[in-house]
Amino acid sequence: MGFANGSLNADASSVRLFTSRDMEIMVAQSYSKNLGLHLERIGAINIVCSSTDAAMRVKSQLKTLARPMHSNPPVHGGLRLLQMLLVIQIFLMNGKKEMEMMAGRMKSVREKLFGSFASKDKSGKDWSFSISKLACSFTQA
Repeated sequence: MGFANGSLNADASSVRLFTSRDMEIMVAQSYSKNLGLHLERIGAINIVCSSTDAAMRVKSQLKTLARPMHSNPPVHGGLRLLQMLLVIQIFLMNGKKEMEMMAGRMKSVREKLFGSFASKDKSGKDWSFSISKLACSFTQA
């Protein structure tokens, strides 16, 4: 990748040396940090085999290794963002329901309070402010 010493050729020299000697090699590279994709599974594996038969056996083993990775995919930022948005949406829906329920309860309490004041107070005072005000206190301005 050139990050070891600033030279792609220098970094690739060991791979070139082994392949020039007909050696079977496996080179694994991770690009997560290089590309700023932390927590993501991004990279490459390169395998040089000495024969077609060896390549088929390696391919079979790689398929066995790859299966669990595809069955349990990595955590992607988009997925986490979607989950966050869904949680916020559910929270807002539940919060709205609770708020509506609480406002309804407060209105009901105000109406009962108004009825109680109006029926028990013989002074003729107008208690309608207790149902017309939206604040939690019932003081008259």
